[in-house]
Amino acid sequence: PAEDLLSDVDAYFRWVDHVDQFNILGGEPFLHPDVQKITKTITERYRSRINDLVFFSNGTVLPEEGLLDLMVRYQIKVDLGDYRAGVPAIRPKVDRFIEELERRGIAYAAPASGAWLDFNHPPEDRSSWNAKQLTAVRRNCREPFRGIHGQKYYFCHLNASAALAGLYPEEPGDSFDLSGSEEGRKEELLAYDLACLPKGYVSYCRHCGGCGPANQRMVPVAEQLPAGQQGRP
Repeated sequence: PAEDLLSDVDAYFRWVDHVDQFNILGGEPFLHPDVQKITKTITERYRSRINDLVFFSNGTVLPEEGLLDLMVRYQIKVDLGDYRAGVPAIRPKVDRFIEELERRGIAYAAPASGAWLDFNHPPEDRSSWNAKQLTAVRRNCREPFRGIHGQKYYFCHLNASAALAGLYPEEPGDSFDLSGSEEGRKEELLAYDLACLPKGYVSYCRHCGGCGPANQRMVPVAEQLPAGQQGRP
């Protein structure tokens, strides 16, 4: 719900004075029924404290007029996952999406996506590894995003997704609690963000293939199953 998302954003900016890049993603963010309300609130409250405000989208859902106006007014960028080569049926929608961005002067990046990185199939099993070994796994990773959910700041967005999906239980140190008072404690969050983690790693490091060059498991972009066929869980 929009109220929950905005409450998390408010909690984040109680601790953070300024951020270089703030990403709105999903899933597909333009499918959210309240995406315009969410965007309007974030920009009105915090745009001056964000260098780059960015939507992540696959370009198949054209934002409504009011949201496009907000994107122009507040210089919101779009990071477009371009899957037209892998899924030709979406080409007309993505072409129209890009045309509208260009017509309005909205900045975007659209690198062609030829493959996806497979993080967890089959899952790694490092249950017997010690803290030193798991810390080395984390250091070799290039985790691109932090995450905010439930008044918590997650060091690794994949860890957050795995915990929220119920795949693996969250453990102490996987997130930083934003619900308490930030008075005199902002350096703690900064240290956490800079990978000064309580254990040196997060719990999902036991299972994830990682975002770094050591993970060479790639899968074809948006490969579709035949209609009516179910894939493996």
